[in-house]
Amino acid sequence: MTAMPKPVPAGGVYDPAKPLQYFSFDTGQFPLRAIIEEHLKEAAGCSSIERLHEVLPADKMPTDPIEGTAHTYGHDLFYAIDPAFRQAGYVEARDRGFITTYQKLMRFMQDEIFGEEVVYQRLPSLRLQYPGFTSYGVMHRDREYNHPAEEINIWLPITEVRGTATMVVESEIDKGDYQPVELPYGEFVVFDSALMHSNKVNEEGYTRVSIDMRVIPTRLYRESSGSFSATAHKEFVVGEYYARFD
Repeated sequence: MTAMPKPVPAGGVYDPAKPLQYFSFDTGQFPLRAIIEEHLKEAAGCSSIERLHEVLPADKMPTDPIEGTAHTYGHDLFYAIDPAFRQAGYVEARDRGFITTYQKLMRFMQDEIFGEEVVYQRLPSLRLQYPGFTSYGVMHRDREYNHPAEEINIWLPITEVRGTATMVVESEIDKGDYQPVELPYGEFVVFDSALMHSNKVNEEGYTRVSIDMRVIPTRLYRESSGSFSATAHKEFVVGEYYARFD
């Protein structure tokens, strides 16, 4: 399977007519990986985030390549990176500036990428894909899990993503031409929430780490009262699932 080709170099401004687009960010200005590395070294004794699977207890790993991979013991350690996340209590959560950095990144995306006011996912989703496993490898559209159709998805790898240690996504709605997204840290993909996407069993020998988030242009935002996210059980309204800049 060949990688999804980039139609243009990463960068520029979001075009709502294009369902799949690539962009880049300044990793010095928004040092997400450095913050995650510091946290996982302290929380799990992990010197390299690509080797996270090697330091986790065997009895804490998933037992099925697909089922139970969306949230694991490793995710609970990961979410202790900031007390803003719901905590499992395995390690003490400490504010390392992760959410503050994320908010600055989302402000950059609003101002420089989307070029208009947006509501954005208040807390990003943190993803792990261990070798030998998927990261919830079920082909889907987010709207199948209650997400508003107006959402725009943003997928940002913290490690290099390639081969089977990545996401597969179609290039156009219902085209079905699923190909892997291959990116270095510092680039991210923005795609229409109507695109089907998933991932395969990771055969690359390292743990893939990524974060994902969603935005809705403020002009399209409508409160979805009574509708909740499947994993975090947050209502799709500003103050719960979403936030906005003053």
